[in-house]
Amino acid sequence: MGADLGGWMGGGRTVHLAVSGDIDMDTVDGLAALLREALAGEDVAEVVLDLAGAGFCDATGIRELATAYSRASASGIRLRVTNVRPLVRRSLVITGLYGLLVTGDRG
Repeated sequence: MGADLGGWMGGGRTVHLAVSGDIDMDTVDGLAALLREALAGEDVAEVVLDLAGAGFCDATGIRELATAYSRASASGIRLRVTNVRPLVRRSLVITGLYGLLVTGDRG
């Protein structure tokens, strides 16, 4: 199963991105490109990645989230994920990324 990726500018200096489908070795390059583009935006203060539609995230996806978090932090940009489903949440917790990336989680 592939992933559908989408993004839009929110109010102020926030970029909102959404993922639908699995984040895995077949789809991670698209996610990486979307995150790079969002983090390179002019005057961006925050990037919010909505994972409500992501049912699975493998090690390549976790690695990309960690890389994007490091890139964002180095640039003074806040990266956070929202609406994390249980299977993805478990992977984020096990790797220690959950506490760094998640605020306002409804999942």
